[in-house]
Amino acid sequence: MRFRIPTLAIIAMLIISACGGTATPGAPAASSSGGAATPAPAKVSIMVGGLNKQIYLPNMLTQALGYFAEQNLTVDLIDEPSGKDTTVEVVAGNVDFGSGSYDHTIDIAAAGKSITMVALLLQEPGEFVMVSAQKAATIKSPKDWKGANAGVTSIGSGTHTLMRVMAIKAGLALADVNYVAAGAGDTFIAAMKQGKIDVGVTTQPTVLRMQKTGDGQLLVDLSKPDTTRAALGGDYPFISIFARADYISAHKDITQRVVNAYVKTLKWIGSHTPLEIAEKLPADYYGGDKDGYVQSAQGQHGHVQPRREDDQGRARVRARSAQAVQRQRHQEPEHRPLEDLHRRVRQRSEIGVGRGGPATDGRRSSASSSRSPNRPSIPTSERRSAARPICT
Repeated sequence: MRFRIPTLAIIAMLIISACGGTATPGAPAASSSGGAATPAPAKVSIMVGGLNKQIYLPNMLTQALGYFAEQNLTVDLIDEPSGKDTTVEVVAGNVDFGSGSYDHTIDIAAAGKSITMVALLLQEPGEFVMVSAQKAATIKSPKDWKGANAGVTSIGSGTHTLMRVMAIKAGLALADVNYVAAGAGDTFIAAMKQGKIDVGVTTQPTVLRMQKTGDGQLLVDLSKPDTTRAALGGDYPFISIFARADYISAHKDITQRVVNAYVKTLKWIGSHTPLEIAEKLPADYYGGDKDGYVQSAQGQHGHVQPRREDDQGRARVRARSAQAVQRQRHQEPEHRPLEDLHRRVRQRSEIGVGRGGPATDGRRSSASSSRSPNRPSIPTSERRSAARPICT
């Protein structure tokens, strides 16, 4: 089985090319005399909201494939259990880039801050809502969440927003559900086993672990386009790379090179199997369970999907993407149900930007050290403007 990169990544490549950036990822920068020149070395820090989660795969894989090095970048990948805390560190200027859910760029704007997405890694959330074995008989859908304890990575995180969107779409009020910071990986599993949460949203490989032990059952699949649309009412761009707008403006070349590296990785994913991908990753990335990692990756059809690699196939994908962008630009607001849901979520609750971590010890580590175990439809104008700051 082969994979394809998200369609929006292709659009991003076209926008970058139109802005005068490097059209081909990995290509050397041009010198003033018209010849090729090696870009100046640069150090970059990227904080990731859970390095060993499959939804964040392109971060570690880009490092492992040497694509950062090809761009003459020395990249420090920093592991942070929550995407929300990643956003906080980016806004504070403590790291250069963050990898987290796209909706953080919207939420942070409400606080008068500005961060901009420069690359989209997932076209669907890649998340799964699990229900505990003890509650599986009574909780069959989000309509049954009233009075339930619902686990999210942390309060204010992208997973928190996802759960609130599903609750609202099911006709519940935000106060009907008790949202609990349950973290990810081992802390999430422990919270469900101990009865601290009845349902919760998490990712692979945690989902497969819980299915194998019987501690949890799958309730909602947000890893595929069709199931995501059924659950949320439309597509939901999720994991991305973002940075402060002023950083992007001051470091256009570095930003372009970071994007080049990620796009090349997405193309590599599109032509390799889950096993081939796993073989490029360090053993501790998948906890020594390569077979389990590969098995869980094979079910991730929604955010890393099969695609054609021939030139005509790429041209057709781009043409359809451009047409879709034009159609969405001219849609009336009432025809974009998820945008309305996102507004309702923001109107009914306060989304803070302060630190409120998940149920973990809160430790951070760089990629070289040991790791902790584990929308609404975004307006097209915002998707397109995400690439503008790197234009001259």
